Amino acid sequence: MSVPHHPPAAGGKTAWGVGELVVKTAEDHNSEELKRRRAAAAEFNDREQARLNNLKDMDKQGLDIIEQRRQRKRDWEQTMVQGEQPDFKNTQLEILKKLEANKLERQQERLAARAKMKEEGTLPEKKKVPKKKDGKNKKKKKKKESSSSSSSGSSSSSGSGSSSSSAKKKKDKKEKKVPPTPYGQLIPVPQLQVSQMSAEQQTQALEAKRKKEEAKAIQRETQRKAKEQLKAYEDEQKRKEAENAADRQADVRKKVLDAEAKIKAEAKQKKDAAEAKRKEDEEKKNTPEAIARRKAAEEAAKAAKSGKTDAKGMTIREKCAGGFLAGQHVVAAQDITIKGNLIVRNGTAGTVIGKADTDPLRISVKFVPRADGLTANINCAAREIKKG
Repeated sequence: MSVPHHPPAAGGKTAWGVGELVVKTAEDHNSEELKRRRAAAAEFNDREQARLNNLKDMDKQGLDIIEQRRQRKRDWEQTMVQGEQPDFKNTQLEILKKLEANKLERQQERLAARAKMKEEGTLPEKKKVPKKKDGKNKKKKKKKESSSSSSSGSSSSSGSGSSSSSAKKKKDKKEKKVPPTPYGQLIPVPQLQVSQMSAEQQTQALEAKRKKEEAKAIQRETQRKAKEQLKAYEDEQKRKEAENAADRQADVRKKVLDAEAKIKAEAKQKKDAAEAKRKEDEEKKNTPEAIARRKAAEEAAKAAKSGKTDAKGMTIREKCAGGFLAGQHVVAAQDITIKGNLIVRNGTAGTVIGKADTDPLRISVKFVPRADGLTANINCAAREIKKG
C-alpha cells in the first residue's frame, strides 16, 4: 500500500529528502528503515505546517511591514538632508564584528550538534577514499594469488570458511548504512519524533530555532543597511562629481568668452588707431607747408618735362634729395613698407623719376616689380635707396 503523494504541479506536497513513503505488507513494521521514514515524514509535515503559518502571519502583517520600511526610509532621508550622516567606517566595522560573532555562534552550534550526534551514535561515517596502487603492487598481488591458488585443499577449505564470514560482516555493515538522499548526501536518522519529546526538550528546540532565525534576520538587516548606506554614499559622490564637472565647464566657457571679448577689444583699438592716423595725415596734407611742398614738386616736374638743356645742348637732369638724378638706376637699400604693408623688397631695382609731388625732400622711384603687384611710383626717402 502507498501513501497518497502528489507532485507540486498538481497542488500537492512534495517530501524533498524524505523519499517514497511506501510500506510493504511483507516487511517488518518495527524495522529501523520504516521508523526513519516515518520520522522524516512527520518532520516534513511539521515544516510544511510552520511554513504555511508563517505565510499567513506575513499576509496579515504585510501592510505594517511596508509602513515600517517607508518610515525607516523617511527617517534616513531626513538624516541625510540635515547632514547627520553616520560614520561609514565605524558602521562597517560594527557590521564586520556582528558577522564574525554570528559566524562563531554558528560554528559553536554545529560543533554542539555534532557532539550530540556522536553521543547518540547518529554521526555519519566518513567515506574512505581508496589509495591508488602502482603497477608493481598489482603484479605482486597477482603472484600472491597464484601462489595461494596452488596451495593444498585443506588451506582452501579453511580460506573459504573465513571468506564467507568476512562476506557476512561486509553485508551487515552495508545494511547498517543509511541510504543516500536524492541529492547524494547522508542525513542523520532521528531517534525521537516531536511527539515523543518531552515538553522541556520541545521548548529548548523551539528556543534554539527561534534564536537561529533571529540571528539570521539580524544579519540580513545589517547587510541590507550596509548596502543602503554604501549606495547613498556612491550616489553622493556621483552628484559631487557631476557638480564639479559642471563648474569646470562653466569656467571653460567663461575663459572662452573673455578671450573673444579681449580679441574684439584689441581689434577695435587697432581700427580706432588707424582711423586717427588717417585723419592726422589728412590734416597734415592741408597745412601751408605741405601745400608749398606740393607746389614746388609740381614746378620741378614741369621743368623736367619741358626738357631744358644746357649751353652744350645736353639735357639737364633734375637733381633730387640725397644727390640722386632723374633717370638714374637705383636699388632698394631695405624693405619699404606703408602702414605696415610690404611694398618693395630689399634689393629690388628701380628708376628715379624725380622729386616727389607731395614732398620735394622725397624721391619718386619706379620699382619693377613691386612686392604688392602694383605699378605706381613710390615716394622714397634718400636712405631707402642706393645707387644701382
